[in-house]
Amino acid sequence: MHHAEHFTRAGALSALALAINAIFLFPASADEGWLKGCTHVQGEQACQQPFQQGLSPVLLGSGKEKQGSWGYLDTTGHLAIDPAFSDAQGFSNGLAAVAQNGRYGYIDQRGNWVIPARFSRATPFNAEGTALVEADGRLLLIDKQGAVTRTLPFAVNPESAGFVGGQSLASVQMQIAPALWQADTNRALALPDDVMALEAPQSGLTPVQQRDSRTSGYWGYLDETGRWAIEPMSIKSRTLPVLNGDTLAVQGKNGWAFINRQGAVRSKQTYKAVTALPEGNWLVTTQEGARQLLNAALEKQQDLPAGLDATLRPWHQWWVGTSDQGVVMIGPQNSVQLIKADNARLDIQPQALWITQGKENPRLVQIVDSRGVSLLSEATLKALAGYQVKLLGGQPSPDDAQAEQRLPLAVLTPSDKKQPPALLTAHGEIFSDPQWAAIESDTAAPLRIRTQTQKTGAVDANGQWVIPPQFVQIQPFEGAYGWATVTDGKTESRRIIDRSGNVMDVPTRTLQMAKGLSGGLLLTAAGEGAQQRWGLWDIAGKREIIAPVYEQIEPFSNGYALARSGTAWGVINPAGGWAIAPDAEQSEKPLAMGNGLYLTTTGTGEARRYQLVSAENGLPLAEDLLEKPRAVGRDHWLVKPAEGGVALLDGEGRTVMAKAVPVEKANIEGDRVLLNFGQRFGAINAQGEWQVAPIYTAPLAFTGPRQWAVAQRDQRTTLIDSHGGQPIPDAPGAVPLVGMVRVADNDPAAQQSVLRDFSGREIQRFAGLDSLVTATASEGLVGLRGADNRYGFVNAEGKTVVAPAFDQLGPLKNARARAVKRATFGPLNGYIDKTGRFVIKPAYSDAGEFSDHRAWVVHKGVTQMIDTNGKVQAQLLVRCNQRIVTDAKGHPVWPAKAVTCAGSPQGAGK
Repeated sequence: MHHAEHFTRAGALSALALAINAIFLFPASADEGWLKGCTHVQGEQACQQPFQQGLSPVLLGSGKEKQGSWGYLDTTGHLAIDPAFSDAQGFSNGLAAVAQNGRYGYIDQRGNWVIPARFSRATPFNAEGTALVEADGRLLLIDKQGAVTRTLPFAVNPESAGFVGGQSLASVQMQIAPALWQADTNRALALPDDVMALEAPQSGLTPVQQRDSRTSGYWGYLDETGRWAIEPMSIKSRTLPVLNGDTLAVQGKNGWAFINRQGAVRSKQTYKAVTALPEGNWLVTTQEGARQLLNAALEKQQDLPAGLDATLRPWHQWWVGTSDQGVVMIGPQNSVQLIKADNARLDIQPQALWITQGKENPRLVQIVDSRGVSLLSEATLKALAGYQVKLLGGQPSPDDAQAEQRLPLAVLTPSDKKQPPALLTAHGEIFSDPQWAAIESDTAAPLRIRTQTQKTGAVDANGQWVIPPQFVQIQPFEGAYGWATVTDGKTESRRIIDRSGNVMDVPTRTLQMAKGLSGGLLLTAAGEGAQQRWGLWDIAGKREIIAPVYEQIEPFSNGYALARSGTAWGVINPAGGWAIAPDAEQSEKPLAMGNGLYLTTTGTGEARRYQLVSAENGLPLAEDLLEKPRAVGRDHWLVKPAEGGVALLDGEGRTVMAKAVPVEKANIEGDRVLLNFGQRFGAINAQGEWQVAPIYTAPLAFTGPRQWAVAQRDQRTTLIDSHGGQPIPDAPGAVPLVGMVRVADNDPAAQQSVLRDFSGREIQRFAGLDSLVTATASEGLVGLRGADNRYGFVNAEGKTVVAPAFDQLGPLKNARARAVKRATFGPLNGYIDKTGRFVIKPAYSDAGEFSDHRAWVVHKGVTQMIDTNGKVQAQLLVRCNQRIVTDAKGHPVWPAKAVTCAGSPQGAGK
């Protein structure tokens, strides 16, 4: 990567983040080798900083010390402030933040303390006389006398870079409070101040953690109106409690204890674990490891088997889990059932619990229905030992209503191959027939069975014939119809039958064109290869709905099907007409979302956008979405609009709730949406008021006279002004250029960079995206990357004033720009003027930018301070394991007396 490639649009986004290390003061961590890190003039390891207001912080001292001490050098090369600080930064508006003994304060340009060192962090003052500091984990605003003018909330991150460059706005990161949206009422739960966390409801109330420090807080409970039903300070729990009726389990040092809603202790007993059960009952683990069932009065009802799974699962009116003795079912009124089994395994089906035992070749122990009734008698269980059991997905039923539409519970394959296969019926009974030869493992009723006479029929959930065995073969049913093979004794042919085995009247030609069944429709096709076209036939109506005209039709689902016309996909209705017309701009097939809604997609990568379209009327409910919508309840959708943030839409596409903050995590439970937003960046003014709302995912670096910044939200980069608005709507992704009253923009379609004025008017175009190197803008010029990855300068009118001839090129500072021209001078740094002429010839292995007409460079391993003519004003040398200051000729400046390698100030050491 070329050096100047760091100065790109991404560089503009991360400028503030990079500045934190350079501007914010962190506790020193250098060891005895700190001198070795002082070989660079810029970056984190630099031991001297750029000049600000005539002074440069420099790190001096002995390598025998754990770290050096910071002092300040003036532009003449003399030490203006003796090294006495463990950390320091440049002067800003007359003051500089420095550290002693792990605390930070501010000194004036004579080195006198103006604000004593009492802060854990400190940042520069702005022109309005305001700085951001940290004390006791809180971010504070102070004035130049050190008085606190505002204490920011706990949720604000104290690690702020402050008012960078003296700007009147400071980028600040804040933990955004979560939100709870209720789709069925189209209302958001009102939350108190300083809420840091929400959890799923307990006993009809919402657990809420209210912050009382930056990282922690107490839990309480809100009612459905957002009012405190249980005050946090009444229970004083920093871990999530468990509310069950009027009793709370709260975790303390000695385990879980029970209290009432007012915080009074209900029981002196503590427990290792607790689980809330219906009707105020509890499952607890004692300190000795025993499992017990307690009633609402916290009285022990009975002991439970050891090894009971701590993560019991609710199922209908039961809580079920496994133990050392088998499966435990805890039901209403603290009723307990134990189905004994060794190495019990539990398979939870919608209407039945399948209990097996054994790790290898598991054996069926019992099937329990949702009423808690065991279906299998002792005789049945004994008989099942002679079979291999394969579940079908059928569910138990106490009656035979609609048995033909349901599957049996399982297919039973006998160990004795002389015996016929059998079924486990919906009543939990074994049923077989001597004429059965084979049973299919269907996933939809009726279940197909082949007889000893090689005829096929189908049975219901209890093994009774629904379709008598009269067909050569039957294919699995798809909806109301299926395929069957019939014979007249000589030839075989395919027919369509209904679920009772009736052969449907479909013309032979149509059957020959059949491609598949879909509900009550037959998908047909005519032609071959690229000329093949698809149509629809109505089986019950005995008519062609639409002739083969589509390139392809997929099976219907909920009344609609995907169809292709040319290369584009759309959605058709059962009449064969377009419900959603095909669009050649779509990048993917429409995706069924349920309720007659489809998701369509355009673009790819970062340009991918989604829209939610109704097949009922062909109109979009939501457009220009960043992600696929998520269903909430029956008729709401959680979406991420392209303009940013998150919104909840109703079934008509109306926005019923919205938040501009990008969502970090969304949990959906039925009609409830719990949104977590994480930490977001905004900007405050000198009074600590939000000038730009905290909705952005990256720090904001405000630059220029109008204080514009490049902001990032929802993977989208936007130019904002000092109030968060878009100053150039037609160029939202532009980057302001410092010192030019210009912005740089990209035109991806043309693969060009565009120079614009502050109104958005185009001034000039340049080949290549990001060819305007935005971070090098200064003093009316901005870097330009040429086709050969060499760099030059253009001015505010877009005119090239320095041709792209340099391998590296920094910003123009004090009419000088650091430059590298390898073809002529190798990798050495020099400085050019605004004409492109080297006014300081390349001679430096490392070099910084000019400020206050001074720059730090490294020449032949020696760190030097030079003026804009290249004249050395001072040097930072290591002598006798000490870093000292000398003049251009090597004469000592600090310490005042030369050091010797013996440590005595008698002559210069070597």
